[in-house]
Amino acid sequence: GAPFSATVEVVSRQKLPDGSVFTLRTMNHIARDSAGRTHNESRRLVSDSYKQEPVLTEIHLYDPVTSLSNHLDPFAFIARQTRMQAPPVANVKSVPDPNPNVPGSPVKQVDDLGTRIFQGLTLRGTRQSRDTTDFDEYWYSQDYSIYMSHRHHDPVWEQTVTITEFFPHEPDPVNFTIPADYKIVEVAERQPGADASGIYHAGNGVLPPTLIYAPDPQYTSEARAAKYGGTAVVSLIVDAEGHPQNIHIIRHLKMGLDEQALAAVTQYKFKPATLEGRPVPFEVNIQVKFRIY
Repeated sequence: GAPFSATVEVVSRQKLPDGSVFTLRTMNHIARDSAGRTHNESRRLVSDSYKQEPVLTEIHLYDPVTSLSNHLDPFAFIARQTRMQAPPVANVKSVPDPNPNVPGSPVKQVDDLGTRIFQGLTLRGTRQSRDTTDFDEYWYSQDYSIYMSHRHHDPVWEQTVTITEFFPHEPDPVNFTIPADYKIVEVAERQPGADASGIYHAGNGVLPPTLIYAPDPQYTSEARAAKYGGTAVVSLIVDAEGHPQNIHIIRHLKMGLDEQALAAVTQYKFKPATLEGRPVPFEVNIQVKFRIY
């Protein structure tokens, strides 16, 4: 009963040891219709100088009426479909702690930031602090039951996730349908060792994938001239065929080395993870090292 479509801007700023700030950004289109169907996107983080729309890496569609959850892979043209027995729940790391005073909670203080107006909507602000330099701020719309803004700040990272364009009307129904050229693959609801999207992790009988081919990353001429190196960390899904999917950087380098790390990992080949001898998709983080000898 509260339909909308919106554009979300994500900006990530990393403070480097030399005092400079490394900035990456991306944007996603999201939507919800009157029946509660949702459309969420994931796109690659890109540098400030990149002016085009970032590459789409995944679309998640959910229909509360049919209980169908679909994760669309735009590279493989596959829709992984799961019929949920219960509605998805919010990631506890992405919303304010409802009771920060419980034993073990890292939150030391919660502040009411009052209200502000965004496109005619009244937003309520909350800040939860772990210390004076480590905190999260949230701005929530009661009318639409969504966070319009979330800012994380700590001594190394600052990330903002903000709705920049908001349209309070019924979205185009095409936002909630699987394109005709996608193959629908049915996935059983979450199994031990798997997350809500059907991706597995170590434990509960799941054996991790084995890397069998890994070409070396290439230096950029700028990084080589500056004798600049380091280690990028790349997150990816190794699919049931052993191919890398949904590749993105989670620890960044400068001078074009992020792009070179992604180019190398794209060519990786794996022996897939298994559960009881059956290949399953598995999430891994890989270190890609750049060293000048």
